[in-house]
Amino acid sequence: MKHIGKTNHLWLMGFYLVLAALIGAGVVSVVISGTGRNTGKATAITGAYSLDGGDWRDTDDNGLNGGRFETARIRGWLTEIPDEDEYLIIQVANAWLDVYAYGKQIGTNRRGADSFLPHTAGNSILYIPAERLQDDGMVEVVLTREPRPVASGGWGDILTTLVGSKEALYNRLIHLLPLAALCLLLSFSGLISFGIAGFIMRGIDFRYLTYAAAALFGGLYLCTDAVYRCLPLLFENPAACLIMDEAISYAFLIAVLSFVRASLKKHSHRQVANAMILLFVLMSAAAMALQFTDTLTLYQSDFVFDLVFIVSCIILSGLLFREFKTNEDAKYVLISWIPIGLAVLFSIFNAWFHLTGARIPMSIGIALTLLNQIIRLILALRAQYYANLEYEHMQKELYEARVAIMVSQIQPHFLYNSLTSIAMLCTKDPKRARTATINFADYLRGNMNSLKERNPVPFKQELAHLKKYLMLEEMRFGDLLHIEYDIQCSDFLIPQLSVQPLVENAVKHGVGMKEDGGTVTISTRETDDSYLVEVRDDGVGFDPSVPKNDGRSHVGMENVRSRLKEMVNGRVEITSEPGKGTTAVIIIPKEETES
Repeated sequence: MKHIGKTNHLWLMGFYLVLAALIGAGVVSVVISGTGRNTGKATAITGAYSLDGGDWRDTDDNGLNGGRFETARIRGWLTEIPDEDEYLIIQVANAWLDVYAYGKQIGTNRRGADSFLPHTAGNSILYIPAERLQDDGMVEVVLTREPRPVASGGWGDILTTLVGSKEALYNRLIHLLPLAALCLLLSFSGLISFGIAGFIMRGIDFRYLTYAAAALFGGLYLCTDAVYRCLPLLFENPAACLIMDEAISYAFLIAVLSFVRASLKKHSHRQVANAMILLFVLMSAAAMALQFTDTLTLYQSDFVFDLVFIVSCIILSGLLFREFKTNEDAKYVLISWIPIGLAVLFSIFNAWFHLTGARIPMSIGIALTLLNQIIRLILALRAQYYANLEYEHMQKELYEARVAIMVSQIQPHFLYNSLTSIAMLCTKDPKRARTATINFADYLRGNMNSLKERNPVPFKQELAHLKKYLMLEEMRFGDLLHIEYDIQCSDFLIPQLSVQPLVENAVKHGVGMKEDGGTVTISTRETDDSYLVEVRDDGVGFDPSVPKNDGRSHVGMENVRSRLKEMVNGRVEITSEPGKGTTAVIIIPKEETES
């Protein structure tokens, strides 16, 4: 590709507009978040708790913050009691919640059977007015987890309490906007930059599409995590928050697997990767279908996803190692995607064993890997830029070579002689003059069209053009020039105007230099591995061992040699003997002309 086209300029403009918008949003959110808006006061329940009907323990005991339980009862007093116009605000992640005071229920996030996806608790927020609470702030909270096949986080991961107005959480969401804007910037900058790269790199490149997908869903994954507790402010149904979060996670894992697949070269290895990706797609669709049909929750599906992903990572790593010596992309993937691979594995083990409640390792892993890919992209674009310059240079040289060939075939003296001969025929033989004029026009048209032709042409086409040239030369030399044809094969390709310079030399410097003229024979034949085009004359000949100091540039012959080599891997062999003539043979390997 010579230049970035108009479409790519529009893509670049769009990229910078989105980039500016995201940076602007981040700046505005930072300014807003620093205005000191009320974000509520944190409160906690001090008292005792019981897990799954077991013994009651003080809430300062750390046993609740880890391990596996299905039901937790927390009974005690709020450390901060809401004023008359305030609320007790409870954020609940992935658990059912019932709140009691005065021995009766004062709040719950449970939904009726007619609600959307009642089986899944999702992510919800409860607002309990101060008037419903006891004066001393005593409450009882019952957390009921959905069954999960692995251990997960404790009380602090699923329950957050604070006191304030209903606007408090919106103000907290505003405080999270800088981080969310940064995640979106990471996401869409990767998407757009890799998308643009795909077009700049001539067409759609599957590798860059997978980079873009990984950047998009990686950034969305981080953005969703940053504002997860506040998502119920944006989505009315709590289960929608969970479904969106899980769907982005599935898409991110599929994008990572697709990137690895794009870096594999062997067909069998790609088939294995395709099978794994297809398995993940089917598993994602099945998990969503089971969730929507109220059969199995997404949480219960996570364990299977984690195991399959770990096994897939091990298998794909093995495939990359098998291509390590022959595939540069495999080497690069194994090194550059270590951060994100470790981050994904850590997040899986973290979900099982609750090592930490944050996704900081995942954030760092995604950021490092994406940064690595962007640096690689810049280097690739730089290499492509220099490759394009080299390509332009080669195209320029090729064009100049074609012009030189055309000019060498239409020398002024040839034009003058041909036109003079046609003029003489106009009075002696008008019918023949008309035929000669048409052939002359066709010959010139063929030479001009050769400038547009970048590929080899059928030999029949080259022969037809050659005959027009020789008809004009026969008209000029008369009985001094005889042409013979021995065409035994013609179903092969040859660079345009590659035979004519040989014939022209035979006419002008072979037969034309002989006092009584002579014969030029053009023949073709086929061998087991090649096609041969032979141009033979019985002219004056020359001694090949003597350097040529005849004053001619021989540009035409050099161009023929270079184009034969470049386009069909062919070559020219010339033999000659003074007084006996010259033979030039074009040799074209079959595998080249038939490919």
